[in-house]
Amino acid sequence: MKILLSSILLALSSNAFCGTLEQRLTGFAAEKESHATFIETWTADYLDESLISRGKLSYKSPGILSKIIEDPEHVEQHIVDNKLTIVRNNETHSMQLSDEPSLAAGIYALRDILEGNFNGLERNFATDFKESDSSWTLKLTPKDSKVADKIDVIIFNGYNNRILKTHIKYSSGDHLHTELSHAE
Repeated sequence: MKILLSSILLALSSNAFCGTLEQRLTGFAAEKESHATFIETWTADYLDESLISRGKLSYKSPGILSKIIEDPEHVEQHIVDNKLTIVRNNETHSMQLSDEPSLAAGIYALRDILEGNFNGLERNFATDFKESDSSWTLKLTPKDSKVADKIDVIIFNGYNNRILKTHIKYSSGDHLHTELSHAE
């Protein structure tokens, strides 16, 4: 009887675990637009000190991301569909994200979360989701071997339907850490 009860509880907790990520993503999907300020820190062995940038990040459904770096210099990055456009010093450069899978991985992960795209996350990453109260952590490990050669893991931390931190650990040992602040 104890074994049967334990098996039932384990099965229920496994289903609740999977449903929790889907429920969290459903909450994100309901938000059609969001804005945040960010502080991003790039750490690498080849740098004497970490590079820090500050700016604004915005998302508008369906799938439009904009990142405006204000400090140390003004740079705009706009992502629509598979196209990244960078504006710097009044010059515009564009590229297809599919040409740079390791760059695209972090962008697609962020966009899939904001769009509530559970299938997109599951297709591209092994997911490990944990939630306690309204705080949550989503750990994504790339499934694509080309991406996995460059990125070990992408970790998102949040509260309710807000991403508060992202951390990308690269295979080279580099780290990209971003902290977000949302206006209410």
